[in-house]
Amino acid sequence: MSSKNMCSFRDQLKMDGFSSSLEDSPCISVCSLTYGTGKECICGRNQNQIAQWNSYDAVTKKKIVMQSIKNKKSMPRQKLTFKAQDHGITFEKAKKVFVTDKL
Repeated sequence: MSSKNMCSFRDQLKMDGFSSSLEDSPCISVCSLTYGTGKECICGRNQNQIAQWNSYDAVTKKKIVMQSIKNKKSMPRQKLTFKAQDHGITFEKAKKVFVTDKL
């Protein structure tokens, strides 16, 4: 796959709500911090990590996402992408089934 095709593939994944990298933001737009339901968001990040996300280097972002994936209580975009693909459903359907219907 050429570099140009890879970029368009990643762009399409992002437009469809999926994640193509561990350094992508784990946000799934269901912010439990906004609703005051905990010290961590459903994506697995705390308030400071969310606020500082764009200033982190790639390694730090990947470490945070990996911790979020391992956390059974969190559902970062990367974990939700895997679940959607495993079940053959869209990202939005996976978000409904695995996150919003359980809140």
